[in-house]
Amino acid sequence: MRQPADSVQISLFMKGPAPLTWVFAGDSITQGVKHTHGRRSFVELCAEYIRWEKGRRMDMVINSGVDGSTTTEMLANFSWLIGRFDPHIVLLMMGTNDCNGGRVPLGQFEEHLRTFLNRVRAGKGIPVLQTPSYIMVNEAGSGTSGSRESIGQYAMAIRLVAEETGTILVDHWKHWEQAAVTDPGMLQSAWLDDPIHPGPKGHVEIAGLIVKQLRL
Repeated sequence: MRQPADSVQISLFMKGPAPLTWVFAGDSITQGVKHTHGRRSFVELCAEYIRWEKGRRMDMVINSGVDGSTTTEMLANFSWLIGRFDPHIVLLMMGTNDCNGGRVPLGQFEEHLRTFLNRVRAGKGIPVLQTPSYIMVNEAGSGTSGSRESIGQYAMAIRLVAEETGTILVDHWKHWEQAAVTDPGMLQSAWLDDPIHPGPKGHVEIAGLIVKQLRL
């Protein structure tokens, strides 16, 4: 199990003087398109926390999110999106498009995650897996979320791969699901900008959970 060692190493990185390179890879949610309405995305919020609040002003935080992408595209472009930066820490949030109409079958998705982990570790980086943020699968009239009914299975696959490989996991899906149980209407009214994409408040929640889980 690598997770304790990875958590300790990140802690040592944060306490040390050497600057770090962080890469956030994912889809439109990571990229922070449109639905932030000019506010900061979760990657920008994490960068602010790391570089300003933690005083690590020489750290570089890179957003490699690509709107509409799946793990297939991410792996095909791994060198450009991730590898060339020689990152110390790589955080991946994908699955929202992989599950869309079965674009990437579940078993293949799991293999893609394992390939991603192997490539990051081969480059001496620490990988971090994230489940997607919650979506309103059955939202009437959305026109887009109905084909993503299997997204919960993809979130489970991410958990299983993380557990099997001892990889740090940031479980946004579970966090958002618990919030929806507490207040069913809250996600739509505050955290989501449409049935799929987080709004500004949603991005704050994502960034906050990353900071907490990585013990930054």
